[in-house]
Amino acid sequence: MKIKNINFNAKPRNQSEIVITWEFGEITKLLFNSVYPIQTQEIYTCVINKLIDQTQDISSFDELFGLFSWWFARHNLIMPLSVATFFNEERKRIGARIKEIREELNIEAKQLASITSIDPANISRIEQGKTSAGIDTIAKIANALGYQLDFVKIKNIE
Repeated sequence: MKIKNINFNAKPRNQSEIVITWEFGEITKLLFNSVYPIQTQEIYTCVINKLIDQTQDISSFDELFGLFSWWFARHNLIMPLSVATFFNEERKRIGARIKEIREELNIEAKQLASITSIDPANISRIEQGKTSAGIDTIAKIANALGYQLDFVKIKNIE
C-alpha cells in the first residue's frame, strides 16, 4: 500500500499529530504528546517513507502502533501516544449502492464509464469504496443511472 499524503497538525495541550492518507483513502493518525514532530516534519516524513519502502507489505489495516513506535525509536524520534486508522464506511456504502443500481439496470461498468466519461478503473474503485469521489463525479454517476443526489434523513435506530 502506498501513502498519498502526510500532514502535520498542531493539537491542544502542546500535542501534535501526523495524518497519513493512504492511496485508497484510509487515514492513519499518529498522536504525539509534543510538537516536536511538527518542528521536524522533514525528518519524520523521510523516516515514514523509508519504513513504507522497506516494508512493502504494510497496509493501513496492520497493527501500526507497535510498528511506528519501534521504527521511530530505532531512528531516535519521539514515539506516538496512539496510532489509529479510520475507514470511510460511507464511501463503501455509496460505492456498493452505485454498483447495486448499475447491476439492477443491467448496465456494465464499461458502459457507465462511457456514458459518464469517467475512467472505467475509477468507476471500479468508486464502487469498491477504494477511492473518494467528489460530489460532481457522484452526481454524474447518479444522473447516468437515473438518480439525483439528495439529503435523506437518517433513520433513528431504537
